[in-house]
Amino acid sequence: MFIASLTVAEILRRVLEKPRGKKRDALDNWFSGPEGPQALFAGRILSFDDKAGLIWARLMAGGKLAGKPRSGLEGKMAETQIEWTESTWNARGFG
Repeated sequence: MFIASLTVAEILRRVLEKPRGKKRDALDNWFSGPEGPQALFAGRILSFDDKAGLIWARLMAGGKLAGKPRSGLEGKMAETQIEWTESTWNARGFG
């Protein structure tokens, strides 16, 4: 199983948006610890590179022209999965 780098970034963003306190400290520790996404998916985090960017642009433009615009993050995650040959079985919402 693989995970997109943008998914890891989104998880960290949500942790950092929490107010300071015990819950955020626990989430910070989880994220950077041995049970966090970077540790659990070590070597299996799919990056968003220049090739991915070109595929993303086509997905976003195609969706808009078809009257089905996508969110930027959703499109980037879908593109990463397409580039890395269907890294997930849950493709709902990307079509």
